[in-house]
Amino acid sequence: MHPDSVGMQFLRVNNGVRFQRWVRLPPPVQTSVKIMLKVKAFVSGSVEEMKEKVTWPPFSELQSSSLLVLVGCVLFAASIGLMDLFFKNLMEWFYSAF
Repeated sequence: MHPDSVGMQFLRVNNGVRFQRWVRLPPPVQTSVKIMLKVKAFVSGSVEEMKEKVTWPPFSELQSSSLLVLVGCVLFAASIGLMDLFFKNLMEWFYSAF
C-alpha cells in the first residue's frame, strides 16, 4: 500500500482494462457526541469571554446610546414615509392628468 494513501479506488479505462489508483479517502464522519462536545466547549468559552474579557459600558452611557439610536430610527422612518407620500401624490397627480 502506498504510504500517503488510506484507500484504493478502481477506475475503468475506455478499452475495458481495469487499473488501481491510490486516493485519499475523506476523514470519517464525526459522531454526534464529538460534535456536541465541540458545541459545549464553544458555548462555555464564549460565556467566559463575555464575563471576563469584554468591557461593558456603564448603564447611563448605554441608556443615552439607546436613546440616540431610537431617535435616529424614528427620524429615518419619518423621512422615508414623507418621501413615499410625496411620490404617491406625485404619481396620482400625473396619472389623473392623462
